[in-house]
Parts: sequence; structure tokens; C-alpha cells
Amino acid sequence: FYQFTAESGRSYGPYDFVNFEYATAKVCKYDTEGDPISGWEVYLADQMRTTCRDGCTEFIITEDGEYTVTEESRSSWTQSGANSYTFTTDSGGVYGPYNFANFQNVDVTVCTENTEGNAVEAWRVSLGGDEQLTNSDGCYTWTVTKPGTYTASESVETGWTPQGSTTHDFIITSGMAPQSHTFVNFENVDVTVCK
Repeated sequence: FYQFTAESGRSYGPYDFVNFEYATAKVCKYDTEGDPISGWEVYLADQMRTTCRDGCTEFIITEDGEYTVTEESRSSWTQSGANSYTFTTDSGGVYGPYNFANFQNVDVTVCTENTEGNAVEAWRVSLGGDEQLTNSDGCYTWTVTKPGTYTASESVETGWTPQGSTTHDFIITSGMAPQSHTFVNFENVDVTVCK
């Protein structure tokens, strides 16, 4: 407000009032399949909001300036795309939606066993070209951090015969249950017949 004392014959003002019309910023959260994620924390300045059922929430901004929107980081999730957005507000502005996407990691286990169902340790297996040796339980587990088709394969070892294909494809999407595949091999047996 302005305060003044009036005197006869004098003019006063103008007295200008400037107001900022609230601005809004919409922020949304999805997985890599485009499904909305509720209950995810997002931040703007000193404000925190939790995404709703549709994966979105809205911030009210009461002053002009530069603002940055960020999101929480969670274990077992991998960021896909931007991890922050910065924008400058004007009075009455509407901003966003600013979309964050994450992939919920998936464990993929590849195992080897013989035709009797016994685990085979130290067998070479790979997923997406990453070769590893099976552990004492005959398995190795990878954590997949992005969607796609991943090919598992096993080596063909001397003295063994694969019982079926030596490759297997996994089609991985965000948040799916752990995946597994077992390769079965027969350890060859020499049979000698004499006459």
C-alpha cells in the first residue's frame, strides 16, 4: 500500500500496484512402457508433490523466476531420459507437462543342468553378449536396466551334447517378474563293445 498526507492544491500519484498471477507447472511420471506411476515424489524449489493416479501432479508458483523440476531416485529403478527440467516463469504462465520416465529393473537368470537335473557349475552363459560363468547352483543372474529383446546363450562344451536350442530370447518390459531359462546338456558317455 501507499501512504501519503494530502495538502490543498497538490496532485499525488500515480500509485502503481503490481501483482503476479499464479503460474502452474505440471509434472508427470511414467515407466518406459508409457504407464503412469503414482506415488512418486517430484520437487520444485522447496515444494514436494506426489504423483497422482494418472502419474501427474501440479505445482503452484507465486513468483516469477527460474525454476528446476526434479524427481526422487529409487533403488531398482533406472532413469530413462531427462532427470530435471529448468524453465523461467511469467505471471499467469502454464508450464509442462514435464515428463519423467524410469525403467523398473528386471532380473534375468540363466542356468545350466545335466539331463539328470543336476546343476552344472562354471558353464559359459551370456545375455546380450555379456559372457559369465555359472555359479555353484548352475546359474548366473543379470539385472536388466532397459527394455528390449535380450538373447541368452550357452557355450557348447567338448564332451557334452545340448538338449535343444543353445539360445533363448527374453522380451523385457519395465517391472515384469524375474525371468529365467535353463539349458540342459547331456554329458557324453563312451560305450565300448568287444568281440
